[in-house]
Amino acid sequence: MERVRMAMFSVLGAERLEGAKVLDLYAGTGAIGIEALSRGAEQADFVEADRRRAASIEESLRDLAPEATGRVYWMKTERALSSLEGPYDIVFADPPFGMEDWDGLMERVSESAVVADGGTLVIERPKRLELGERYGGLVRQQDRDYGDASLSIYTESGRG
Repeated sequence: MERVRMAMFSVLGAERLEGAKVLDLYAGTGAIGIEALSRGAEQADFVEADRRRAASIEESLRDLAPEATGRVYWMKTERALSSLEGPYDIVFADPPFGMEDWDGLMERVSESAVVADGGTLVIERPKRLELGERYGGLVRQQDRDYGDASLSIYTESGRG
């Protein structure tokens, strides 16, 4: 997991993170969003359905990045996508690998407009799972494999 996270930031590059507004969907411990803040992101918002994990992220933000701008949303991703105040320059999504409706998630992200025009969606997925080349304005740029996990990187090309 650590290896995939480091690879994710390497692929994005420092210049893309500098001053960015990022969203960490399925935040878990919040490690991805907190790492983004430590690498120069201006704001990180977190979506986590588990109340204890959401509280833990809030505590980590206070302790590790007290000057950081961002919010923790204690809710399911599906609900958050319809209520978040985006758009975000970079959206990270690390859904549970056992999730069944990956295409549905991708369509909801595209329809929600949380990814800014020209922005990036980075989704971690099981290597065996193939995602589409395009979901609305989200166009896949590349895939990278790391053991049993893969990263798919999409760019929002506009909603036309």
